[in-house]
Amino acid sequence: KGDYDYSDLGIGLKIESSDSGLFSFQGFKRSPPQLYQSSSDKNQFQNHLFSYSKDSENSNVTVSTLYHIENYDLPVNRENTNRKVESFHGGMGIEYRLGQLTFGSEQAFQFTYSNRWNDKVSYFTIWNTMNSTYQFGRDFRVHLQHHYKMHSTEIGNEVTDVPYQIISSLIEYEKEGCSIQAGFSAYESSLQPIGTFNWKWNNYYLSAKRNYEVVFTQTEDYDTKVNPFSTDALALGYKNKKIEGKLELFHIQHEEKSNLGVRGKADINLSWLDVRHTTAVYNVGSDNSSPQPLDMFSYTNLIFSPNVWRWKKARYQPFIGVESTFIQHSGKMGINPMNPAIIIDMETVNPYSSFLVNMEMGLLVNQFKVSYRWVKFNMFGNTANNSINPDSYSILPIRHLEIVWQFWN
Repeated sequence: KGDYDYSDLGIGLKIESSDSGLFSFQGFKRSPPQLYQSSSDKNQFQNHLFSYSKDSENSNVTVSTLYHIENYDLPVNRENTNRKVESFHGGMGIEYRLGQLTFGSEQAFQFTYSNRWNDKVSYFTIWNTMNSTYQFGRDFRVHLQHHYKMHSTEIGNEVTDVPYQIISSLIEYEKEGCSIQAGFSAYESSLQPIGTFNWKWNNYYLSAKRNYEVVFTQTEDYDTKVNPFSTDALALGYKNKKIEGKLELFHIQHEEKSNLGVRGKADINLSWLDVRHTTAVYNVGSDNSSPQPLDMFSYTNLIFSPNVWRWKKARYQPFIGVESTFIQHSGKMGINPMNPAIIIDMETVNPYSSFLVNMEMGLLVNQFKVSYRWVKFNMFGNTANNSINPDSYSILPIRHLEIVWQFWN
């Protein structure tokens, strides 16, 4: 798909061998709009993913590699906004089943070289996850999990390593549409309770969970900060073949700060209409000690394709699609791509909003779609910003032809 100096190209390929092995390749290339770019011959954004998987009676193995490269100017009204990133990724996963025992192991690495406005930094990250499950009788299981991650940052000749590991154990009971997991996660010198509860009756379901995780964030000085946190969530939902709805209340607890929010989801899937909607509200209540960058977001995707009259038996169907994204920024935190920390604290300002509407119309054929797409359909005349950076350019309208063609052998 593309229009003038902007284009996207994606290619996917899957091949199944005679010994049940599956090879897959996914390639993606984007040429960003030239309006904010200084030179068209250097701008590039590419991802190339290759994977191989094989299943057998008692085991399965997956191996994947990814190459990523980008070189373009950020849409900010400054002299030096060029960002260059080259990254190599690799991973392997193994699962083996022996009687009542199931063992799994996943290892991955990422090596990244980054040159952002002449700040040259190299990163190396490794992940190691091991888990095992033992089945007791028909209803009980015991789970043991180990997560390890190490992130290295090299600036000049100085290398900084930041590791963490979490060990978790759970006991699970499952019977007749109801499952319960309860256990603990051990991180450094702390022991945190974790667990899940799931109950299903006909098309209705109720779930509750408590997770404990650790994430890395980058500071303005390219240091790595370790952030452990727990998440409590309660969800109620309904699902059948045509309608799905879910309402979830969640609470995030950091070491000294907390945040409360609610998220809702509704999907309608009919033969002539497909609607997908998600709304989330963060920073609920006045006692939030850890405000999020967003107070609220709402995303809606609608596709209308009539299958009546002459199109009921035709080989093609016309369609109209509308996609809208509404974001209410909190004014307390924001995203600034020119800052190494990306998400930064702000001096309290009045909350502001951003509203982006895209529109698409065309023809649907079996395994084929051709359409014309309006990015930022400016019928509302509003401004949609890329970030909180005061020098950031607004998102401008883009028109392009889009073709999706799926080949089957």
